Amino acid sequence: MTSTHVHSVVCRLQSLPQTLGILDATVSILPDWRRVLAEFPVVSWTTFVEYIRSRVNVLATEEHMRELINQLHFLGEVYFFLQFLDQTF
Repeated sequence: MTSTHVHSVVCRLQSLPQTLGILDATVSILPDWRRVLAEFPVVSWTTFVEYIRSRVNVLATEEHMRELINQLHFLGEVYFFLQFLDQTF
């Protein structure tokens, strides 16, 4: 492995989005959520936020939720459609 290749790999790893601490906890509860919520996998933003706050982290901010949904989408755990949210997102 050349130093150029190592540098390239390091640069790619550094460009990956950093995960939030609540990501692992959220991924671990998704199977339960699938069983409990009749409308899953289609849920509203409000339902998503309320569920995460009630089951994972009551103090999660709106910004945390936005980053979390992006990370879950990136992982393929959820599909997120922006047009269903208001224009402030």
